[in-house]
Amino acid sequence: SNSHANNGYISSGYAHAGLLGVLIYSILLGLLLNMLNVLGRAGLPVWFALAIAIVPLRGLLISSDLLVVILTHGLLVSMLLLILTRKREYVSP
Repeated sequence: SNSHANNGYISSGYAHAGLLGVLIYSILLGLLLNMLNVLGRAGLPVWFALAIAIVPLRGLLISSDLLVVILTHGLLVSMLLLILTRKREYVSP
């Protein structure tokens, strides 16, 4: 059968705190996606930001808890890479 034991962030949020957990997880995910959007628009090609963030986000939606994806699946590392590789605008004195 094609069934899997792991579930996404929605079922993990529900398991931890019920409907309030789903709401909190969804708000946190929205904030993280907004941060990725802002970092991805900072002078980087769209394909680069997508290539860095797609694997952790896939794991988040399909098979892992939010905190696990941030800490061990590479979402935090991908956000740090986007911060370090963005183009900075220098203001002349």
